[in-house]
Amino acid sequence: MIILRKTKSLLIIAMAIATLLCIELPALCQIKLKGLGTYASGIFDDSAAEIIAHDPTMQRLFVVNAAIGQIDVLDIQNPANPTHLFQIDVSPYGAAANSVAVHAGIVAIAVEADPMQAPGSVVFFDTDGDFLTIVTVGALPDMVTFTPNGRYVLVANEGEPSGYCQSGDSNDPEGSVSVIDISRGVANLTRADVRTADFQRFTRDSLHPDIRIYGPDATVAQDLEPEYITVADNSLTAWITLQENNAVAVLDIFTASITEILPLGSKNYALDIAQLRTFTLDDLPILGLTDAGQEIRLGGFSGLFFEGVNPQNGNLQFITHPDRGPNADLIDTDGDSIKERQFPLPDYQSQWLRFELSAQTGQVYITDRVGLVQSDGTPISGLPNLEGVAGLAHADEVPIDLFGNPLRRDAYGADMEGIVRANDGTYWMVDEYRPAIYHFDPNGVLINRYVPAGSNAAGIIVGVEAIPAIFAQRRANRGFEAVAYWNGMLYAFIQSPIDNPDIPTEANSKVGRSIRILVF
Repeated sequence: MIILRKTKSLLIIAMAIATLLCIELPALCQIKLKGLGTYASGIFDDSAAEIIAHDPTMQRLFVVNAAIGQIDVLDIQNPANPTHLFQIDVSPYGAAANSVAVHAGIVAIAVEADPMQAPGSVVFFDTDGDFLTIVTVGALPDMVTFTPNGRYVLVANEGEPSGYCQSGDSNDPEGSVSVIDISRGVANLTRADVRTADFQRFTRDSLHPDIRIYGPDATVAQDLEPEYITVADNSLTAWITLQENNAVAVLDIFTASITEILPLGSKNYALDIAQLRTFTLDDLPILGLTDAGQEIRLGGFSGLFFEGVNPQNGNLQFITHPDRGPNADLIDTDGDSIKERQFPLPDYQSQWLRFELSAQTGQVYITDRVGLVQSDGTPISGLPNLEGVAGLAHADEVPIDLFGNPLRRDAYGADMEGIVRANDGTYWMVDEYRPAIYHFDPNGVLINRYVPAGSNAAGIIVGVEAIPAIFAQRRANRGFEAVAYWNGMLYAFIQSPIDNPDIPTEANSKVGRSIRILVF
């Protein structure tokens, strides 16, 4: 019988193994499970069935009900109908039960103290729930287990801090493993039968660099947090996971000492530059002609999002976009010490482009172009939105054409810098002007534009004010530069430090060291 751990209810499953014919990939042989019975605690989503120990002699389960800090005892002699027998109340011995183990009619329960940074206890009962004895162990005893030979009980003392050692009321106890020798019988246990395997001999310099020690002002012994234990079949060695530290400790059970700490390693996500491949998008379409007769082709893509694989030909599919269209460097054309921004194609319309890439042939080709429009069908240009006071919040650059003539402003104009597709098939983009967040339907029609509070104060509506006002204090045209999407949350990354306090020279932004990420 296999018993699975489940936090919302207790599921008892008998395993039926189907022998499958695996010719080339034996590792893919399947195990089929069939549920026989269920016991529901009646407590939902509150860890009411957290740790389970099985007594095969009496066919009982001992279940940590963390919601109330007690042990539920279930009768599973009929696996199809698990029934609740009684509870073991640990409140006289500590704050709450964290773990339970059973061996040869003895039940061991790890019980934390109040506060949890104080030494905890292991409390022993028989399988009928009768108290036998109690011993003191380390801070926040977590997992408890018997060695296979039944001689020792091992406890991982997590030593979770109330705070790091940086204030008078913070407390970061040392993590440790308690080794309890029960060979003389549980009833005869004394303090001398409990030994502590600690980490005091280890220093940061002595550990492998992949092992994480990061608690401010914490020693290695304070920062290591033992969590889970597994024991060798010969009952001589145990391995303990150090949950916050990317490591496993090795315990010599007989001497109750930690012999070494092994790193779990790290993964290098850096790509070898030799593996990079370049693909060229040829025959770019013409965006338009300038007033000076210059031909400008599509280019200067900004955001990029992978949309999937074409099921017909296996090509990789992407959606991308330019930013605000062709524009030149800032130049002071009228001698007023304020630099203007030239837009060679003032009528440029923001757009999406879809393209496919064949990794086999290296061919890249455009499959779709979509012009972005407001809800009423008005094209969204790449022109700035508001005039304002240069260098302060809500002010944009001054737009001019190639000949220095002022251009109109577009309240919904965009300098798009990133695109993602949400689970519902809509698209989100970010722009540098306000900074702003755009939400489009699958056809490129604007659903909403979200801007910092105060953006509409001048009487020109540039979007829905749904972003903190301080984001408006960006340096001109240095709003949102990138966007990411995960699980219903949009992450918009601002390009430069906020100008805070906001001054015309933007000097505070230029010396700032903090970049903000907005979660929307």
